[in-house]
Amino acid sequence: MSTDRPGLRERKKEATLERLREVALELFTERGFDAVSVDDVAEEADVSKTTVYRYFSSKEDLLLGRAVEQLHAVRAAFCERPADESPVEAARHALRPVVEAHAADPRQKRALSALVRSTPSLAAGSQANQAAWEEMLREEIARRRPDAGPFEVHLLAAELLACVRAATNYWLTDGADRDLPELVDEAMRRLEDRTPAALAR
Repeated sequence: MSTDRPGLRERKKEATLERLREVALELFTERGFDAVSVDDVAEEADVSKTTVYRYFSSKEDLLLGRAVEQLHAVRAAFCERPADESPVEAARHALRPVVEAHAADPRQKRALSALVRSTPSLAAGSQANQAAWEEMLREEIARRRPDAGPFEVHLLAAELLACVRAATNYWLTDGADRDLPELVDEAMRRLEDRTPAALAR
């Protein structure tokens, strides 16, 4: 019997997490981040405040905590890519599930982006997440290409993250008619074309 499908308890947990995230985003968008309390989120989601804090450490975590989960998943996916694959190609495949998740609900992504831009604590949390993602990419690039110079590794990690960020920002503003995963793929293919030999295939 397959063990890939999560058990009932895990599915209920994931449903609760998703419900809390959706309710929080809706309330924050309607009233403003600072005007909504954890109590408000709990009441609207019909759960206790204790339940909210069981899964989320803060209001910011309700919106930004998924990035940490996704980072761990991407790191694992990166490690599973073929050893002879270039860092850019490995990153493209490893990041694709995250990109596809963003593309699944454009309205939600736009609302979250607007909140991050307008809320200092969310902006700070988002920057911290970005720094963690960049550090992870540096580690994975260096692991794949141990002979590459440290500056090249730092530069490529920043450029990979910029590919995702630029493609996503374009998709949210002027590129709604384009497919987000395809935009990210295009950006990374262009990056691959100008990657230094030490980091290429």
